[in-house]
Amino acid sequence: MTYSEIDAFLTIFDLGNFSAASDKLFITQPALSRKIMSLEKELGYKLFDRSRGLRSVQLTEEGKEFVPIARTLKTYMEGAKNISSVMQTRFTLIQSTLLSNQLHEIDQKFLNNFPEVNFSCFSHRTSSAYSMVENGSADTAIITSPQYSKFVDTIPIFKDTILIVSSKKLSDEKVISASALDPSKELLFSWSQQIDAWHNIHFSNAKQYEAWNRHNIFYNQPTVTRAYTDNIDMLENFLNINNIWFFSTSITAEKLKNHPNFHCYEVTNGPPAWEVYYLKNKDINNKYLDHYINCIKESLPKSKYITIF
Repeated sequence: MTYSEIDAFLTIFDLGNFSAASDKLFITQPALSRKIMSLEKELGYKLFDRSRGLRSVQLTEEGKEFVPIARTLKTYMEGAKNISSVMQTRFTLIQSTLLSNQLHEIDQKFLNNFPEVNFSCFSHRTSSAYSMVENGSADTAIITSPQYSKFVDTIPIFKDTILIVSSKKLSDEKVISASALDPSKELLFSWSQQIDAWHNIHFSNAKQYEAWNRHNIFYNQPTVTRAYTDNIDMLENFLNINNIWFFSTSITAEKLKNHPNFHCYEVTNGPPAWEVYYLKNKDINNKYLDHYINCIKESLPKSKYITIF
């Protein structure tokens, strides 16, 4: 049972006679009849009543029952034929919500440049991202906390300097030492595992953190003494609170600079840079991957704080 045989049967049924169907399919009537006979032989019953004197084709009872089945089969066959073309234009991306916020214009630029792409984007944890790139269910993942994988390459895209953003002037100087910061005024946001590790070491002896619960916001009226958020969109809102500071990438700091309470400083002895990587299966190469990574690099602001690899 072939696609052309199914298509021939449905075309005859839709047009009502062999002559019109052969014209539409650009084949001779004998060739069309052979397709139907081959299909009937495989099915084991007649589809059309070929009795003499009939001016148009008539379906047998079995033929009538076969019509909806034939339409379903044709749909599935067409879908199967399209798999190859869909796979050739597929691009599936994994990225965190944090990276979506930082690089939100990238996807739009990429799709404008490649309108034929079947684009999918999902959010997953880094461990899941590695697994999905490894098994081919994702073409790449954009991550900030690299892991080892035997089957997946972790390739750096860029790194961004960590700055201090505060709602109150902290110094007349443009540079502040991390040791001069008051932990009790910090809004903690997790940028990466590497930056979290630095933070845990640097503030490990701070009494203010001894009973700290990462999943709650603490208030000491009239001001916030310390707070945590995992929502990057909330950083701007926290600038409305008096005397609070947080570590920020230069990309985010640039987005916040128009806030009336915005103050920004470079930091010495501070956290490591925020590094962004992409994952690539060592055995599978998607033709759109390099184009997407180039879109990221081209969209990064030209800044002394950002290094592009």
